[in-house]
Amino acid sequence: MRWTPAIRAIAQEILHHGRDRNSIVSTMDETDCIEFGYCDNVADVATACYTIQAILSPVNDVKVKFASIVDFIDPDNLVASEFIYSPKQAKQALQAIDIWQLSAVHNKELKTWLNGRGVTDIEIEHHRIKDISQIKDNQLRIYLGIAPHPAIMNWLGACGPTGCLIPVLDAVGNVIGGHIRFLDLVPKVKFGAPLPGIYLQHNIYDTCVPWLTEGVFDALAIGNHLVPGAKWLSPSSGFWQPEQTFMLIGLVKKFGIKAVNLLFDRDRVGRKMALFTYALLATAGVTCSIYEVPAGFKDVAEFVHRGKQGVEALEPVTQSQLLKLYKSMPWQEIIEYSVYLDNRQASYNNNNYHWINT
Repeated sequence: MRWTPAIRAIAQEILHHGRDRNSIVSTMDETDCIEFGYCDNVADVATACYTIQAILSPVNDVKVKFASIVDFIDPDNLVASEFIYSPKQAKQALQAIDIWQLSAVHNKELKTWLNGRGVTDIEIEHHRIKDISQIKDNQLRIYLGIAPHPAIMNWLGACGPTGCLIPVLDAVGNVIGGHIRFLDLVPKVKFGAPLPGIYLQHNIYDTCVPWLTEGVFDALAIGNHLVPGAKWLSPSSGFWQPEQTFMLIGLVKKFGIKAVNLLFDRDRVGRKMALFTYALLATAGVTCSIYEVPAGFKDVAEFVHRGKQGVEALEPVTQSQLLKLYKSMPWQEIIEYSVYLDNRQASYNNNNYHWINT
């Protein structure tokens, strides 16, 4: 196969998302947008996002290069029809499993891993976190984002995989999706989802001042420990996808939210994300208060469970101060893909959470 720019783009989508995200997004229709809670001024939000990104990028972005993309991708399996499906099929797959069963609390390895990130057994049950190894039907595993794309199977090798499914709810509490966290595929594949990068996880059902953070475990740490009972939002990633920004604006408008607390990771990506979110929400008339965890902590999950401090220990930061901090951070060197994967391993491996037993 000739590696045209279009083919290379598909390969990179599969490497990043575990499937061809663009092909899945292209199947979305108006009813999907309504169900996911998109705002009604998508064009305006998209323009605002583009303008904000243009101001912030490419300063300090991570740049990854491939020595040879065929080391990771099998070109003969790039187009796999069973891995191109619609949001409706993904939702039907979720409805086909008993979301109240398959609890991760019954899997010792998974339970230990979740407990190590501050998610107690009670919280595993409350948030309906599932053990994906118990989902056996292959078609369901594809639609749920569990089965890796065939184009990367040679690179991954034999795998289960092991991990958990964290249900994603709509604005009235119905399960509409899921976020997958893998254990055994890290660092090669860190996460998966039926609709990669589309879901915006949250627990907002009324007017409030929610906390907007980076990862789902950060969100659980806020709502369960830092500010018990707090409302939160999380894109489950350090990078906003367009669909998530439409959902974010849709949510704040639906519930009349006028103020949001931003608490992202204390690193280059987290600071960029905070600046982007601050500017985006300003276009919707939402006032943002920005906070950072103190020096010595990477994110709020680590701060809560190792630092054992309260919300009063967070550091308030103005938008102008944060912009200076972001711009003062060193430029990111271009790194090889294998080094990038090692870095993901370093930030994700359970052994690096030294605060677990402290």
